[in-house]
Amino acid sequence: MMFTLAAAIACSLSPRLAVTRGSTVEIVARVADVSVIAGSRDAIELDGGTADCRRLGNVVLLEASGETTRLVVRVPSWMSVKVNASRGDVQVDDVLAPLDVDALAGDVRIRGGRDRVVVKTASGGVEVAGATGQIDISAQHRPVLLTGISGAIQLVNVNGVTTMRDIRATRLTAVTVTGEITCECTPTGEAAEWEMRASSGAVRLSLPAGVAAVATLDAPRHAATVRYPGAELQTVGSRQIVAVLGKGGARIRLTSFSGAVSLYQR
Repeated sequence: MMFTLAAAIACSLSPRLAVTRGSTVEIVARVADVSVIAGSRDAIELDGGTADCRRLGNVVLLEASGETTRLVVRVPSWMSVKVNASRGDVQVDDVLAPLDVDALAGDVRIRGGRDRVVVKTASGGVEVAGATGQIDISAQHRPVLLTGISGAIQLVNVNGVTTMRDIRATRLTAVTVTGEITCECTPTGEAAEWEMRASSGAVRLSLPAGVAAVATLDAPRHAATVRYPGAELQTVGSRQIVAVLGKGGARIRLTSFSGAVSLYQR
C-alpha cells in the first residue's frame, strides 16, 4: 500500500496508541528484527525498540528508528498487519487477521493469521502454523514449513525444501525448481484441486486412508511410486500413472520433470 507521508499525521506511542476496529498497522524496518504479538486490547504498544509513528485514516505506519535492532509491537488480535523488513527476521504470533510480510533477507515465522496470509522472502526460511484462508508463500533458497493450515495454498520455493504437515486444502499449488516437496495433506471437498510440481526435485504426497481422489503422477519411467491400498492404477504413455482412490473426487497432479514422485497412505 502506497501513501504520501507528508499527508500523514504524526502520532505518539507513549505509552500506547488507541485504535478502533478496522484499523491496520504497517511496520517498516530496514535493519531491525520485528516481532508482532497479539495481546493489546484496541491499542498498539511498543515493548521494545523505538519507532516513528504516522497515521493516515485507518492506517498506522510504524518505522523503526534510531539504533533499534529489534522492534516488538503489541497489537489487537483483530488487527490486519503488514511488515516490510529489509535485513531482519520477522515473527508474528496469534494475530487472527490478514497478514502480509515481506522480508528481503530474513526468516519469517508466523503463528496464526486469518483470511489471507502473504509471505515473501528472497533468502530466508519460512514457517507458518495455524493459519486459515488463502495462504501465499514465495521463497528462494531456504526451507519452508507449513503446519496445521486449512484453506487454499499457493507456494513457490525455488531451491529450498518444502514440508507441509496437517494441511486441509481446497486448492493447493506448490512449485519448486531444484528443491523437494513433501506433503502430509488432506483434500477438502470433492471439488478440491491440487498440483505439486518440481523440475528436478522429488514430490512426495501422503494421504489418509479413505480419501476419494484421482491422482496423476507424471515422472520419468520407473520414477513414480504408488503405495496406497485399494488404489486402481492405470498407465498413460511413458510418464504417467493415474491412481483412482475410492470413487474419485479431488483432482491431484504430482509432477517432476527429471526427479521422482510418490503417493503413499499414512
